[in-house]
Amino acid sequence: MLKSMTGYGRSSNEYLIVEIQAVNHKYCEIKVSLPPFMTYLENKIKEYVITEVARGKLYIPIILKNPNTSVSKFQLDKELARTYLKSFRELSKSLRLKDDLKLSHLIGLEGIVTTNRISEQRDKSWEGLQKPLAQALEELIATRVVEGEKIESEFKTRLNSMVELVTEIEQRAPQVVLDYKEKLQKRLETLQINFDKTHLDETRLYQEIALFADKCDITEELLRLKSHLQQFSDSITSDKPVGRQLEFLAQELHREINTIGSKTGDLKIIQLVLNAKNELEKIREQIQNVE
Repeated sequence: MLKSMTGYGRSSNEYLIVEIQAVNHKYCEIKVSLPPFMTYLENKIKEYVITEVARGKLYIPIILKNPNTSVSKFQLDKELARTYLKSFRELSKSLRLKDDLKLSHLIGLEGIVTTNRISEQRDKSWEGLQKPLAQALEELIATRVVEGEKIESEFKTRLNSMVELVTEIEQRAPQVVLDYKEKLQKRLETLQINFDKTHLDETRLYQEIALFADKCDITEELLRLKSHLQQFSDSITSDKPVGRQLEFLAQELHREINTIGSKTGDLKIIQLVLNAKNELEKIREQIQNVE
């Protein structure tokens, strides 16, 4: 089944809210927004998400429900502070320096103030994040699948239309040569050329027709066109990401349709070619949404 690159997923637990917003992108690009004490999880989150997402630009904000829970309590080691202060004053006295120590100088010293942060419980942080992240990712994929089903339905409609147009072109192609023969004969009759009395005999006429038939022959282009249409139809039922493959097939379809249009001057075929191009353009627009 096809998946769209656009989608949205959201989940939460007691502490966190996880959102995943996805839009179209040529490659897979993931941006994660985390509370400062959880930034170490960024790569792990990307590695986890990329196992389920092949293409798209994803933004994943992870928000604390209560930012104050990042620091549950702090402890002040007064004895250590006294030790620091005593040592510094002894040093100041021995060096005959002015004692200008302030509280702000002591607070920043290692060990004076300690906190019990979530960030210090890294394994538990990932365990707490993994479930809502997985649920948000599951919801994202579900919305991508729903949108992908709509795109697949659109593809099938356009492909069926193109197959019908190609069939009409194929049926019309032999008539192009017959029409040319008829026009050529009428033109010669108008010029009152007698094939029995001039050097321009029927053999030369049929040589001219044969040259024209070879020049406007589109048999190979039609075969390749039908093959690409079948490949496209098969690809949209695949469970794997096929966006880039569909882009390639659309380019090849465009190439063959253009060639057919340039090799024949038949107005009916040119109109069918224009209709086929119109259908293909609508397909190409939708391919930009496919993972």
